[in-house]
Amino acid sequence: MPKTNEEKFTKKEMDKIKDFQQRYVNVQMGFGQAEITRGRLDEQLINVDTFVDELREKLSEIQTEEKSFIEEVNTKYGDGVLDPETGIFTAKSE
Repeated sequence: MPKTNEEKFTKKEMDKIKDFQQRYVNVQMGFGQAEITRGRLDEQLINVDTFVDELREKLSEIQTEEKSFIEEVNTKYGDGVLDPETGIFTAKSE
């Protein structure tokens, strides 16, 4: 019978190999979960960016309306100071 070069690993060595394999699987699963989480966060970031864009548009609309209002009241009342608590306008003295 010919002699072979085969040797059997010890239980400790086999356990170590299984441990490495399991640790690799755990890391791979972690990467997968991280990518899923990243995808969800990317979607949320897109939603936040869209919301911020909408708010900027509303801010611009408010500023445009305010500017128009100020022009109207300046035309009606002239230069002066308004007390926002009482609604009393005091015209500037010339």
